[in-house]
Amino acid sequence: MSQTLQTLIEQAWDDRANLGPTSAAAEVRAAVEAVIA
Repeated sequence: MSQTLQTLIEQAWDDRANLGPTSAAAEVRAAVEAVIA
């Protein structure tokens, strides 16, 4: 996993109380998809 993806996902995790299926930023969804794929 690249450092950029890791940082983005870690920041999203820290803000997980405010995340939801429709509220996650497109870049967060793309980062998670890239890691899972």
